[in-house]
Formats: sequence, C-alpha cells, structure tokens
Amino acid sequence: MLRWLLRSNEFKRIYNKYFSNRIKIRFEVFDKVNKEISKNFQHELKRVLNLKNDIEILDYEEKFYKLFKKIFNGRYCIGTNSGRVSLYLSLIANRIKKGDEVIISSFTPVYPVISILQAGCKPKFVEIDEKTFTIDPGEIEDKISEKTKFIIPIHLYGNSCEMEKILKLAKKHDQIIIEDCAQALFTTYKGKMLPFTDIGCFSFYTGKIIGGFGYGGLIVTKNKKFVKRVKNIMNPLSNSLLVLQNVGPVNLEVIQMAFIKSKLPFTNKWIRKRREIAKIYDEELNGYVDIPKVQEKTFHTYYRYVIRTKHRDKLFFYLLRKGVETKIDPLYPAHLHEIVKKKCGKISLPITEKVGKEILALPSHQYMKEEDVFYVTKLIKNFLR
Repeated sequence: MLRWLLRSNEFKRIYNKYFSNRIKIRFEVFDKVNKEISKNFQHELKRVLNLKNDIEILDYEEKFYKLFKKIFNGRYCIGTNSGRVSLYLSLIANRIKKGDEVIISSFTPVYPVISILQAGCKPKFVEIDEKTFTIDPGEIEDKISEKTKFIIPIHLYGNSCEMEKILKLAKKHDQIIIEDCAQALFTTYKGKMLPFTDIGCFSFYTGKIIGGFGYGGLIVTKNKKFVKRVKNIMNPLSNSLLVLQNVGPVNLEVIQMAFIKSKLPFTNKWIRKRREIAKIYDEELNGYVDIPKVQEKTFHTYYRYVIRTKHRDKLFFYLLRKGVETKIDPLYPAHLHEIVKKKCGKISLPITEKVGKEILALPSHQYMKEEDVFYVTKLIKNFLR
C-alpha cells in the first residue's frame, strides 16, 4: 500500500535523489516558521537561560499556564510531553478500569488508540460521517454496552465533531467525554473554544499550527478535582507508579514552553491566512474533488486542508513530478495498524477504509502566495479533466 511505501527508506532515497531539488511548493515549512518567530524565541530563550533556580523555573511554568488559562477563558491547563500522554493521563485520572470500553473513530493517527490500549482499555471503533470525516454520532449509541465508559471525539484537521449530539448521548448513557483536540487548537464550536465539554487534550507537535520543537501536549479542563488527580499521577513522589511504569517522564519541558510562547503572537495572522487559502481551494476545486464539510457553527482553523478523490495515489505522484508536495498520512486509519489488530482483532469499517484510501492533504501553510494556491488548483483540475 502507498501509505506504507511513503514511510520506507526506499521512498526517502528516491525522493531525495529525484524530487527534493525540484519542489516548488513545500507541504511543511518549519524553517520559515522558525525564521518568523526567531526574535521572539531568542527573547524567551534568554529568559530561560537566565533562570537561576527551581523556584524561578516553576515561576516561568506558572506564567505559561496562566497565559493558556486566559486563552481558554479561565479553564485549568496542565502541560504534558505529548498529545498521546495527555489522553492517557486523562483516562487514568478518570479512574478507568481494565477492560473498560472507549468509543472512538478509527480515522485518526494511531496514537489515541495506543493511549487507550496503554491504559488497559478496549477501543470500540465507530464509523465516521462520510461528509466531515469525524465520528458519526448516529453510530455511537448502538456501540454502547455496560462496559462502555468513555467517548473520545476526535476533532480533525481543525474541524469540530458534532458535539451537541455527542454530549446528549453521553448524558443519556452516563459516559465521560474526553475530546481529542490535537488538531484543533483555537477551533471554536458554537462560539466556544474547544473543548466543548469538560476535558480536552491538545498536541504541541512541531507540525501543528502552534507547536513546540519536537513534542508537547496540554490538558484543558474546568474540573478542579480532575486537575488534582492528574497532577498527583504526574508527580513522581506520589504513590502512583502508573505513569513511570508505562510512559516515563510526562511533563512539558520549559524549553518547549519558550518555543510555543514565541508563536502565540502570530496565531491570528496564521489562521486567517490558512482560512483564506482554504476559501480559494473550496471555490476552485468544487466539482473536481470531494471536500470535507465544515461542521455547522464551527470556526475551522485548517491545520490541514484535505481533499478526497478516487485518483489519490496517481494525483500524489503527478503533483510531486510538477513540484508540489502533498501528504498521505500513513497513520490512518488506526484499526489497520498491526499493533491494533493484535489487540483488537480484525475490524471492518468500510466507510473509514474507503476514505482512508482516497484522502490527500494539500499544502496550505501561511507562507503560500495566492499564485501558489492557484498553481496547485490548476494542476489538480488539469489532471482530473
């Protein structure tokens, strides 16, 4: 399968030999981001390097969390070393028991499912809505059993799940919702910044709109008792050895905080630019490819702009030959990964699997010029005519 080929050393060798010097429009531009934030980062780095002791380090951390608490309208924020660990800690802190079931869609990177397995739980996969690619609320209720304790809606590409319906189901069946917001920082649903419910888990991976230099994560909640339980689990001096036994050190490093803080002043500008690019793609590609529907009452932040076409694989290589990098994520769908199949057995999700074979992410970063976007759309239309 192409998605596995793209992860291979052979593809990397071919790419470096034949394509790397011919790329006109890159998919990722970490260097340009770093150049723009350089002045901010140097200022933050100087502050970090001048911290004299543990007390000053803790003070810097506290100010970082106060900053995010303000962003999330007074909700508590706990830093972790990844989005995956944020989910794992949220499950453990909600006193999950071995064998408990967690409802989740499979159209996701495999990491949320690993968090569930690591916590000793069983993922119960639900089909996606073919129009939005997010979990289909209409499929959830039939999957709920006596063992089902959690629902993890995954907000995808900057688009929100249909949270009102999911919340109604959760209340009806006494389920705990933990929102996977790894791809949806600053996305709003019904005017409220995600998470829409009590708990949301975020990722600060480098490739995110606001990311660190490597990995990082954040748990956001309005539940003070839950915060206390999470911090107790994270504390190596506590009686709990769960985290140390399973995932190692889990805190967000100060150097990552400095990198993340350096990007925050640019957030509105970057998201506004991504939305402008998405609008051009929407208008130009309408009728040529399928475009995911934006959830009603959602402010989409476009972490990624994706299209769907039956000719995905050929289009990928055609665009690459023309100097345009696109992305096929090899981590989707999660239920097809060997580690998941070993733990959960063979699972059939026809819609998820079909979408997984047809989805392609286009370059949509904030440094693209308008002519670059039109160049990409022209190539796609020429190919599909």
